[in-house]
Amino acid sequence: MMVIETYRITADNIYNFDEKGFLMGFGHTMKRIMTQEALKSGRIKKSKQDGSHEFISILACISAIGKWIPLLLIYKGESGDLTSTWVDEVRTDSQAHFTVSSNGWSNNAIGLVWLQKVFECYTTPKHTTQKCLLIVDGHSSHVNIAFVNWADQHGIILLILPPHTTH
Repeated sequence: MMVIETYRITADNIYNFDEKGFLMGFGHTMKRIMTQEALKSGRIKKSKQDGSHEFISILACISAIGKWIPLLLIYKGESGDLTSTWVDEVRTDSQAHFTVSSNGWSNNAIGLVWLQKVFECYTTPKHTTQKCLLIVDGHSSHVNIAFVNWADQHGIILLILPPHTTH
């Protein structure tokens, strides 16, 4: 016998979650000084960046009614510690969370911590008969056994889409 459970999911309990990476300082306009001959000859085809950029990514989540959850910013850092200059202008009312990974991207551990410490904190339904629907792409930091099990145990229904389709 198959048991089908039904839950009440309202628009305010439907969320989309994704990650976006940024190169900070990479978008500056480059200026070059060259002779008219070099420009006309087409010899100059590339430019070189000054190398002063850093990579961060953001875990962002918004509900179907436009309610956003505070961002999680992931900085690139080998030591695993936040550098004070990264957050020196952040106020306590900024409603943002911060962490570090070796490459500046999310990973299984960061995805699980986001689910437990950020998503759960801001999205717990008002009634026990309600569930949250969390739409995620197939990235491994969102689709791994620890993430799926924790979501299931806490009344979060996952809708897993193919990678790179939720942005």
